[in-house]
Amino acid sequence: MQGPLSLAPAFRLAALVPLLLLGCSKSTQPVQPHGNYPPVITAMSWRPTVVHAWELITVQCSTRDLNNDPLTYAWDASAGGFPSGTILPAVAWRSPATFRPSVVRVTVSDGKDQVARDTTITISRMAPAAGLVFVNGASTVDLRWGGTPDAGLDGFSGYEIFAGPRSFLGLPVDSAMMAYRLTRQPLTRQHYIDTLATPGQIRYYFVLARRDYEGVTERAETGPEIDTAARPDGYGDLPLYEVQSPNHHPMGVRLSDGTLQPIDPNGRDQVDLYLGRAEAEDRSGELRLKSPSLLAYRDPAWADRVTSIWPIGSDLDAWSVPVPPDTNAVQEISGTINGVYAIRTPDGHYGKIQISSLGASAPNTFIYYHWAWQPIPNYPRF
Repeated sequence: MQGPLSLAPAFRLAALVPLLLLGCSKSTQPVQPHGNYPPVITAMSWRPTVVHAWELITVQCSTRDLNNDPLTYAWDASAGGFPSGTILPAVAWRSPATFRPSVVRVTVSDGKDQVARDTTITISRMAPAAGLVFVNGASTVDLRWGGTPDAGLDGFSGYEIFAGPRSFLGLPVDSAMMAYRLTRQPLTRQHYIDTLATPGQIRYYFVLARRDYEGVTERAETGPEIDTAARPDGYGDLPLYEVQSPNHHPMGVRLSDGTLQPIDPNGRDQVDLYLGRAEAEDRSGELRLKSPSLLAYRDPAWADRVTSIWPIGSDLDAWSVPVPPDTNAVQEISGTINGVYAIRTPDGHYGKIQISSLGASAPNTFIYYHWAWQPIPNYPRF
């Protein structure tokens, strides 16, 4: 009797083990309602990431499903449209022709459960054109600029040029501003010559990139702006001889009209530049363009007639430089063939001079020259 009774507790324990294990299994793998895990939308994205009005972009969602069920997709948006359909995880979306944010929604279903997710996409205006540069002429201003990075957008029309007597910065692009538009139609090139410029009158210029689509005209919010003024220029009719030439009366250049004027202390306000030599009294050394102040060895009255000179260059493009170099000025500089030099006259006007040809030899060396002069005082544009 004792043997069988002593086995009973062990038997009962062995019988309970499978039940306990079964209970543990159920607690670690809970059964979901209906036996299904709903799909999960893990991310939504779009490219390009900067979205413009009326632009075709790709929107997509990333999902997972623990049951590995086949999923279906349905896209919708508060504005815009889906020209190629709405049933794929990545679809084409045409943004609206407005600048209000748009809400894009995707709904994902595994046939039993469905989930939805929204994302808000901001609509941006075009980026402005790149930096605007200019070259002044006697009655023209030659404008050039870099393109907008958004020139490839649908509906891109080109560039509009504006010019006026005061700065446009901070002003809205409205009907009043249209009165200052120089271009009747947008330009596809990045170059424009303003033939309406008047010497001595400052004009402000800026460029706007433009698109046209769905009855909407879009202009970039801002654009580069510069101010400048046309100025007279020309070629000297007579040669300028070095000041110590024994065969010619000493003369200097009046930059305002490019004419030659006598080296006379009583008329020194008419002389902005002369041709001399490196030696202090211009008798020897290399040929130099010199400030009239350096004629003080002839008469002390010249000492206050100081002209500032900067070298610009001697290549083909040097004459097109529109402003003085940002370097320390000098009162005398070596004169070389084709050399271009920026000038600030004693009266505060800016100009430039180029040695177009050079002839003879010391002490009768002479030059012919090309000149330009800005009538607006203290305005460094030439």
